[in-house]
Amino acid sequence: RSSLRTFFGWCHAAGYAPRNAAALVQRARCGAVLGRILTPDEQARLEATVADAVGEEAERDRMMIGVLLGCGLRVGSLVALAAEDLHDGVIEVRRAKNDAPVRVFVPRALRPSLDAYVARCEGRLFPVTPRHVGRRLRHWCEVAGIPPASPHALRRTFGTRLYAACQDPLVVMRGLGHRSLVSCLPYVAGVEERLRAVMGV
Repeated sequence: RSSLRTFFGWCHAAGYAPRNAAALVQRARCGAVLGRILTPDEQARLEATVADAVGEEAERDRMMIGVLLGCGLRVGSLVALAAEDLHDGVIEVRRAKNDAPVRVFVPRALRPSLDAYVARCEGRLFPVTPRHVGRRLRHWCEVAGIPPASPHALRRTFGTRLYAACQDPLVVMRGLGHRSLVSCLPYVAGVEERLRAVMGV
């Protein structure tokens, strides 16, 4: 948009156009849009598929998908995790957006398998690139028979489930490691229905 405004403004200023065409274009007012999230059925099928897989690569992928879905990490933070970053059900995320350290909690159901995986690792837990994580996730989505999903779709799924469970944007903000409530607005649904309930309408 800014490129077009600059171009048409230059055309007008240079005398190539009688008026600035960019001034005729009004900005569309759009609400916050949440990208793809997994349905509960899709999540269950994906988790069941990776749970049944065998082999070292499958175990690594199972842990990666479990952490993405269970902790809501960004893929860059996931691949930077080291064994020493996990202790007592807490993940110390040292590589996060804006370089701000974040602490996230491991779900109780994921903790035994993740602790066992970490105990066998030295250095980085998932020595792969973010692109490779995306490729492996698309592979498992295909095996599970669900539409492709990106690592960030699993993060959105985590945020959506978290809000559904607590109905508190502050908890979602903390859980996702956001620095502003505005970033959490796409996850906030059913506000009007809750207002009606509070007002007794």
